[in-house]
Amino acid sequence: MTAQHILFFMAAIALCGNGMAQNPGAGDDIPREWTLEQCLELSSRNNPYVKNARLDIESAKARKNEALWEYFPTVGLRGMGYYAQNPLVTITVNDILGNSDAAWDIRNGIVDAAGELGVDYEYNSFRKGYSAGVVATQPLFAGGRIVSGNRLASVGVEAARLQSLMKERDTDIEIEKKYWTVVALQEKMTTLVAGKRLLDTLYRDVIAGLDAGLVSESDVSEVMVKQKELASAEVTLRGALKLARLDIFHAIGVSCSYRLLDSLTFTGDLGELIPPRECGNLRPSESSYESQLLEASLEAKRLEKKMAEGEYLPEVGIGVSYGYGNIQGRFNGENFNGVAFASVKIPLTGLGKMASRSRRYQNEVTKIANEKEYLDSQLELRRQKLWLDFETAYNQAEVARYAGKVSSDALFRAERNHKAGRATLAELLEAELNYRRAQEEFIDRCIDYRTAMTAVRLL
Repeated sequence: MTAQHILFFMAAIALCGNGMAQNPGAGDDIPREWTLEQCLELSSRNNPYVKNARLDIESAKARKNEALWEYFPTVGLRGMGYYAQNPLVTITVNDILGNSDAAWDIRNGIVDAAGELGVDYEYNSFRKGYSAGVVATQPLFAGGRIVSGNRLASVGVEAARLQSLMKERDTDIEIEKKYWTVVALQEKMTTLVAGKRLLDTLYRDVIAGLDAGLVSESDVSEVMVKQKELASAEVTLRGALKLARLDIFHAIGVSCSYRLLDSLTFTGDLGELIPPRECGNLRPSESSYESQLLEASLEAKRLEKKMAEGEYLPEVGIGVSYGYGNIQGRFNGENFNGVAFASVKIPLTGLGKMASRSRRYQNEVTKIANEKEYLDSQLELRRQKLWLDFETAYNQAEVARYAGKVSSDALFRAERNHKAGRATLAELLEAELNYRRAQEEFIDRCIDYRTAMTAVRLL
């Protein structure tokens, strides 16, 4: 990682660590050593997107329970009342006998008799009334929409589960990358500190040689310049390491005191490289989460087609009603009564519309199937590429490891030859610089290896 990369990294995550840096008293009781497993566990519990994805599963299950209730009867209370200014039904003698002379004579006789007896000579009804009861209806067949709706809800639960697993996987990949970045910066700090110790020893040697007249002042100045360069690099690297630790703590939901950052250690052997040929169990699965989600999307579209077609299929239902009321509004008209009924709905004019709708939904199903076929091939290509990246990263890391060993041997010989007077100070400093660059290159390649290995393992 070059100085430019470090500065870019510091600028990119400064906002993440700024909030915790302003609270130096928080998080004093956190562990001093952190493992990858600890970070992944805390991320799984605290990451808001992972928690929201799990809530989506619960919502999908709730929708499935809602759809399940469609199998059961619907029961409800029903009530009504009315009042008319005039009776809705009025029956007189003329309504029965007509308007003949004989009918009028009978009517007049009834009117006179009714007046003497004090009764109505007309029949009036339905001027006011009320009713209240319980109604239960049970659908027997609803065009297959109830069955298809429940299956669609089950597919929704499975889709939510897959999306939650994908979110957890992506979060784990992000956390592992942040974790190994911290470990890499720690390794670079160790290499840099070792280089500083070498230069400190070399500085004491050249000072002693200057006093003895064996080296020139320019040699001393050259060593001092290298010391200043390493000191400046240490300041930059230490700042990047602090921000990297703050970044991962922010990602896993842990509050850490800024003054404790230098005392924390993220454990892990960055240089432990497992050959890909020994990682056959890490090969990407033929059925990834994305592939399963595509299959769920295709099944959902098929079920939507069935539900759309069901709107124009016959519907059959039965029901019962039992209640109390007085609809006619007459004296002693109140009573309890029960009614059983059945209903059949057979749409006729909607058949043409159903055929058109069916073709439209079938086109949507075919489109999803076409996309699935293409994306499945893309997923297979990605699986192969991930494995190729893993093999390439391993080979490059091994090359960098060998280069580091060569530079280490060269530094050892340069130190020995310099002490014996067979190598100049410039040669020794160049050997030290090459060694440090080789170690940093190996660390960067190890990061690539870890990233590729995580992608193969989780994707």
